[in-house]
Amino acid sequence: MPSKAQKRAGGADLWFVTADGTTDKLRDIEHDPHVNLADYKGGSYEWVSAVFLEVDKPKPMVLFELAKGWLTGERVEAGETQELKSPHR
Repeated sequence: MPSKAQKRAGGADLWFVTADGTTDKLRDIEHDPHVNLADYKGGSYEWVSAVFLEVDKPKPMVLFELAKGWLTGERVEAGETQELKSPHR
């Protein structure tokens, strides 16, 4: 079934979509509208949530470092963690 895009509404930066029957989560958001939005890009292992990880290495190198860290218990640095200082638009 094709998806339809929601029309842009003034003053709304993000839309949260939920399935029917998830009223507990909606009640939580109504009680405290401060939420954290996180996103993970599985293909590159990049993520964003208040701060973000920018991966600057080829995927095979990242996979090797992850495996090495798992085996040795050492901390893995797959990329550079950065912080947003002001809102991006």
